[in-house]
Amino acid sequence: MKKKPAFIIRILMLCAWLVFSYSNSANALSLVRDAEIEKFIRELSIPIFESADLNPKRVNIYLIPDENVNAFVAGGQNLFIYAGLITAATHANQISGVIAHETGHMMGGHLVRLNKEIKAAQIKAMIGMALGAAAMAAGSGNGGGELGTAILLGSTSMAQSSVLSYTRKEEEMADEFGLNLLADTNQSGKGLLEFMEIIEQEQMLSPKSSPYWQSHPLTEDRKTHIEEKIKIDSILAQKKSNKDEEEFQRVKAKFAGYLWTEYEIATTYKGNSEADRYARTLSYLKHNHYDRAEKEINVLLKQSPNDPYYREIKGQILFERGDVKEAQKEFELASKYSDEHPLILVQLAEAKLQTPGQEKSAIKDLNKALGIDKSIAYGWKLLSIGYGRSEDEGKAFYALAEYYAAIGDKKEALKQIKRAKDKLKKDSIEYLKLSDLLNSLKKK
Repeated sequence: MKKKPAFIIRILMLCAWLVFSYSNSANALSLVRDAEIEKFIRELSIPIFESADLNPKRVNIYLIPDENVNAFVAGGQNLFIYAGLITAATHANQISGVIAHETGHMMGGHLVRLNKEIKAAQIKAMIGMALGAAAMAAGSGNGGGELGTAILLGSTSMAQSSVLSYTRKEEEMADEFGLNLLADTNQSGKGLLEFMEIIEQEQMLSPKSSPYWQSHPLTEDRKTHIEEKIKIDSILAQKKSNKDEEEFQRVKAKFAGYLWTEYEIATTYKGNSEADRYARTLSYLKHNHYDRAEKEINVLLKQSPNDPYYREIKGQILFERGDVKEAQKEFELASKYSDEHPLILVQLAEAKLQTPGQEKSAIKDLNKALGIDKSIAYGWKLLSIGYGRSEDEGKAFYALAEYYAAIGDKKEALKQIKRAKDKLKKDSIEYLKLSDLLNSLKKK
């Protein structure tokens, strides 16, 4: 029997902790965290959000590792982007166009329409879970995560595109807002038009209605309006910038390597470009072909030895293969070159916790990571393990309380808060933080 990849084992373990079982629902929604992809999407988004008078720090962006071509806004300033949208696009400007359009929905205060099977409370619960879903489930013991880290969210039929939709009037308004945002940020509007043509083509080729088409009704009037606006606006009509193209092709290849079959990767990414090798690296890692994955990533590292994300992937390859000592070295370099990105720090700490005597160093890394991004649920789980091995029960219980709060298990979080209070000194930082955590749980 073929051994399941460690990241698959982690995903399966996580399902037992969720309200809905992924195995019983073909429509469960999943989210993925990845330092490189998040950086790319965030950098495209920031100028657009700022132009819309939105605080970029308050807009949550969630990546869905699904091949459907879709994006939507839910629960206010929460933007969900499907991996399929990235892999279907052919230029970074198309992604900017979609982000601008979705930001238009935020500006217009548009809410996706829910069909009668979905209650508003489920979207709220989904977003609440997503806020804490920064890493994979704990407990596999010897596995890094594909695409950084991932988590599955059960939501009965939440992921069905048919339950989410905007009105045509709202789509027209979002187009107008989006085009204005692109012009305000000195970006071409051609990408948005091209993306609509991609959706149109997908609709013609597929027997099923496109998820994006269903949730974002596309009409000839909309296309005509966008074309006319581009014609009369010199900024929107300008040639698309290639400034973000290299990063875009890498991110696209990364998602493809994670989602596509080995055959699709072999026939699509068969050259020697950076994107080709990157896609093959991720595909080999996903299918446990560690030697081939390492060979490809080594070529890329020879070209770019200080690339933090190549170092991170090599660390994952080595970690999955069981070479924890060498994996730690790669994660240390990845952390250094990424200016201590919190997701990479968590992976470094996990490697350290595999080696006796490194608990103190791992705890330091985890506290630093969680100080930057408190939503990394798996980081809290690892921190509780670190404190437990250091025989600091109070802090271990505190970290567990944060962990359960992050994954939405209020009952267990409250139980761990009580345990922590019984063990911690009342003047300790952790004891004071428990009060804040308790207050936040009471509001939910």
